[in-house]
Amino acid sequence: MQFLSRPLRCRFQRRIQNDDRRAVMKNTGIKFKVHAQLFEIGSLTQDLKPARGTRRLERSLNRLERVSAVYLGTVVNRQSDSLQIAFDTAEAAVLGACEMQQRCAALPGFSGDRLSLSIGIHDGLALNRATDDVDSSFAIASLLATVDNGIVASGAVVATLNPVVRQLTQPSDELYPQLAVHVIDWRQELPSIGFGGPSIWPEMGAVAQIRPYLKLRHNLKTLDVGSDKPAVTVGRDLRNDVIVAGSRVSRVHCRIDRQVDRIRLTDQSTNGTLVLQEDGPAIKVRKTSVELAGKGVILCGEQSIGDRRGSIVYEVFK
Repeated sequence: MQFLSRPLRCRFQRRIQNDDRRAVMKNTGIKFKVHAQLFEIGSLTQDLKPARGTRRLERSLNRLERVSAVYLGTVVNRQSDSLQIAFDTAEAAVLGACEMQQRCAALPGFSGDRLSLSIGIHDGLALNRATDDVDSSFAIASLLATVDNGIVASGAVVATLNPVVRQLTQPSDELYPQLAVHVIDWRQELPSIGFGGPSIWPEMGAVAQIRPYLKLRHNLKTLDVGSDKPAVTVGRDLRNDVIVAGSRVSRVHCRIDRQVDRIRLTDQSTNGTLVLQEDGPAIKVRKTSVELAGKGVILCGEQSIGDRRGSIVYEVFK
């Protein structure tokens, strides 16, 4: 792992110690701030160096921005080699950062160099841009972005995580001995219970549903497909009802419809859809339809059965 130089660490410590929270009086709520910084790693020196403005860099930032949208993040600032994103919950910030790393890791190298993504997470006050001072929490998050292909979160962020997501974190005395920071293991698979608790997206259909109907869960979003909303679309385009980030995911990947007596999934993608039934065989769907029944998992694109990233959990009620 590669870390910030000593002068930058001292600068970070001074920032923490001197932060007098001048924006407290103008506070409109707590947000969780993510700074995602791209670097290039030389094949010979293995040194971190500023990423150049290439098409590959732009595509990488677009991919990270799509991931942030899945977790309801708001992009506050985009530079040629970085993104600053605000999330409403610590879980959304951490899980979104983990998926950003997973997506970036899947990118191929170029001319011996590779892209490195460093992410820092800190909590801060939601500010009124028209009247407030500069948001120091983003500056702190940017200084936490120290680890090659890593995620570092402040102790304040980790303290608010639910117990399952907190399992991804490990306190680190190596980075800042005087500060409480945690390194997040984004390579570890997170149990689906990690997305539990009240959804940050409201449940649809507060009244009793007319059967058949379908419940979907993807990351932090839950959705009903029933009489009130008889059809949903899935894909990487931000206009879909369920947004799935991934290079093998089409803009509009598939459509799920409630019919009179059944729920049907219709694939509209290039790479197909895999339906893993809890009580039945796996079904590969490409340019055709299949009835959904019972419980299972929907995977978009050419994924192996063991790869559950970006999965959509479903349950049909008949």
